[in-house]
Formats: sequence, C-alpha cells, structure tokens
Amino acid sequence: MNSGERDPFATWQSLMREWDAAHAHYLAAVEAKRQVEVLNGPTEELAAIAENAMADLEVIKARIGDLVAATGKARGPIGDSIIVGSIRRAGEEPAQAERPVAKALGKLRRP
Repeated sequence: MNSGERDPFATWQSLMREWDAAHAHYLAAVEAKRQVEVLNGPTEELAAIAENAMADLEVIKARIGDLVAATGKARGPIGDSIIVGSIRRAGEEPAQAERPVAKALGKLRRP
C-alpha cells in the first residue's frame, strides 16, 4: 500500500458507518412510504425516495466489494470465496446461495 493510500481497516470502518446511516435512511423511507400508502395509496415521490435510498446502499455495497477485492489482491489467495453481504428488498427471501453460508457460520459458533 502506498503512503498516500488510506488504511483498508479505516476505510472499512468508514464504509460500515456509511452503510449503517444509509440503511437507517432506507428503512425510514420504506416505513414512511408504507404508512402514507395505507392512508392515501401509492405516491411516486415516496417510491422514488425509497428507490434512491436502495441505490445508495447498492453504491456502498459496491465500494465495500471493491475494498475487499483490492485488499484480497494485496494479501494473496485464501483458498475460498468470502461473501461479504447481500442486498434484499423488504419482504424478499434470502437467495439460495446465502443459506449455506449461514449454516457454515452457525457451525463455527461455540456452544
């Protein structure tokens, strides 16, 4: 890593703070949209806000993926894939590929 580059761990922490804030914004947008739709029906403005909030999450997730990839290249191979996370819209079920990871992580937990 060049001296002008930021420490990957500090970048990770910053991205996680951005993710937490963007996720809270997304949840608030979805909840506001739901509440207004119950009373007044669908509104394009609130739908656009929720979609923009999701787009913000997707951008941050891509930046997280870029950081993980760049750090992995600098570190060398570890012999297996790492799934950092996934984005699901409210009410969506986890993708089939996510379930084995959850099972594997469950096996790692100590009793």
